[in-house]
Amino acid sequence: MIIDTRPWRNWAALNDICLGTAATQGGPKIVQYIVTLGNAIEAIKRTYYVNEGDYYEKSYWPLLKDRFPNCEDYWRHFVVPITRRLQATVTDQRKRTLPREHISEDVLQLASLHYSVFMHLVCCYDHVMNPRMSSFEDFYTHLAAACDLAEEFLHGVCLLTIDCCGGRANVPQLSRKETAQKQGGDRGDSLQTGAAPAVPPARYGLLDEYFGASEQWKEYKLHARKVRDYRDAILRNFQIGRVIMAGDIVLVPRKEHIQDYGRWPAVFLAAEDPDKLQSHFIDMKEQMIADTETLEVMLNNLWQEPIAEMKRLFFDDKNPIMLGKYQITPT
Repeated sequence: MIIDTRPWRNWAALNDICLGTAATQGGPKIVQYIVTLGNAIEAIKRTYYVNEGDYYEKSYWPLLKDRFPNCEDYWRHFVVPITRRLQATVTDQRKRTLPREHISEDVLQLASLHYSVFMHLVCCYDHVMNPRMSSFEDFYTHLAAACDLAEEFLHGVCLLTIDCCGGRANVPQLSRKETAQKQGGDRGDSLQTGAAPAVPPARYGLLDEYFGASEQWKEYKLHARKVRDYRDAILRNFQIGRVIMAGDIVLVPRKEHIQDYGRWPAVFLAAEDPDKLQSHFIDMKEQMIADTETLEVMLNNLWQEPIAEMKRLFFDDKNPIMLGKYQITPT
């Protein structure tokens, strides 16, 4: 069987080849395609983490599913179709998770980023449930990494959408921004207009455009900044001071006050001040759980619009570039 590796952008030409032959040096050979969009949809309908996920997805999904259901939604609709789960002849569970041949590199990269976000959140839970000596520091390393990779994932989805739509002007989220900029220019506002730069803007720049004035995006950026600042404070400074209370309850500085407690004497003084303990410190485990759950909810909200846009391209428009990246034919 020969699988054509070219990214098909003209379905008329594709159908001619699928139904006919491709001339090669050794004579005509039939070019066959394994997966149709209908096949993919049927596979998606019956595929969930609980029955087709890997060990970690099956084991840890119950911890995330209530606050981050869009994690599974993206996985079902845009990760499963790149794998051998769509090939009925592949029954070995380990092999079914492997990618099919000739899948586009950018959608493979998105799948890797998406899985990595999931795994860093899983590691956060592991440090909460099975604490070790360095669990507090390791926890914030994983949580900050989840933020980094989530942003890279969302940035990649934006670039994929731009590619499939034939430019920024055809992406609804970005075209609205451009329209607003033009209107602002007509009013004499300071918004800049003109052609987009040839080099894609920085990650935050494009995401700021994509999500616009979204409060969810603003809230996420504030939370992510606090997580990264906290990570830096406890990993790149003195060992963070902690207050041990009765019952082995460990209090640590809240994220909002971590910069005030970079030195131990400040922690010793706070330990003697009930008001400061109440307002500046928090149960270590409580903060870890709250920060993980907050991030999950925020990521779930941010996943919503990109998923909807990709579903439109993939299933409604049957966008030839998108389906070509997945090596899927529309019929």
